[in-house]
Amino acid sequence: MSLNKNDFEQRIFKITHNHLQCIDLRTIQINLGLKCNQTCEHCHVNASPNRTEQMNWTTMETILSVTAKLPPVFIDITGGAPELHRFVLGLGPCHRGRSRASVADDTAAMEAEWETEPPPSHFTVFGFPDQEAQKTNAEIRIPWVGGLIVTRSIDKPVTGVKDLVAENEQRIRSGMIAFGALEKLRGGDRSDQNKSRFIQHKDNLGYGLLLQRYTPRVVDATDSQIKQAALDTIPNVAAMFWSFRIMVGIGFYLLALIALAFYFCAKRVFEQKTWLLKLLVLSLPVPWIAIELGWFVAEYGRQPWTIGGVLPTYLSTSSLSIGDVIGSMVTMIALYTVFLIVEMYLMTKFVRQGPSSLHTGRYHFEQETVT
Repeated sequence: MSLNKNDFEQRIFKITHNHLQCIDLRTIQINLGLKCNQTCEHCHVNASPNRTEQMNWTTMETILSVTAKLPPVFIDITGGAPELHRFVLGLGPCHRGRSRASVADDTAAMEAEWETEPPPSHFTVFGFPDQEAQKTNAEIRIPWVGGLIVTRSIDKPVTGVKDLVAENEQRIRSGMIAFGALEKLRGGDRSDQNKSRFIQHKDNLGYGLLLQRYTPRVVDATDSQIKQAALDTIPNVAAMFWSFRIMVGIGFYLLALIALAFYFCAKRVFEQKTWLLKLLVLSLPVPWIAIELGWFVAEYGRQPWTIGGVLPTYLSTSSLSIGDVIGSMVTMIALYTVFLIVEMYLMTKFVRQGPSSLHTGRYHFEQETVT
């Protein structure tokens, strides 16, 4: 691919002695539109709540049909606030279902899927995952449902943890080669053979970096270190398995609670159901618990990566001292504890006063008795 000799390309050539060229396609960025819930001065597309330009589904279908014909690629969804687009929830599952990309490690852990089974895959509703033995004890399964959830199909397998670990071990070994070639490039070896070796294995360089947790000399890592690094690519299965199921269970619980409240409101007997009123008050923390579990699944589930397959968390941790971290945490906890005390005081005060504290004159508590 020919490019104009702009300043950027000249700078690249000066540093690398190579011209910019397209080797292959790894990422497709989709700009869904310009509608955003904020107006930022630094936004290069001037997105805002007043913008109405959004991609239609026909265009999305065209993009998906193209990606289905390509090797596995990453889809980078952007454009204002993409989550505001009405079709965004359908874009991800459709791409995942049409692409040949393997199931993510966190999904296998979340479903406690140890073996790659022929489709349609089952869904494990209940069980006790044993990561050391790589099996789930006392499991209860539902046929077919796992395939529908993970691959949106009944004819595609769900890759199991054991196969993912084996695949990641091979990627780590490939990353070791990329790391060695990169060191030689930095040392001045710009031979075609070394460049070719790096280009061939560069996609797995991040996996090679996982070994730096165990040895500074990645290229000299032992088999045991490689196998341990491969196991590290799978998060704790029991934690993922139960966090996801408790989160989903809370969702169904809240739906049932809403349905009950709606039913009794329609019957105009809601205020008579004291047990439901008490249950609603006791359930106030439940949505927060579900949100935290969702964040745990998302953030812990992507370990050991800060950037998936590229940058391990081990190499991107903060340089702050332990004292700095503890100090900031103590300050935040103390501040929000004060907020909590003030909030509980105000809530208790006005709940005890009842609706009459609104001073609307509608309630008998605030109406004067005429004598």
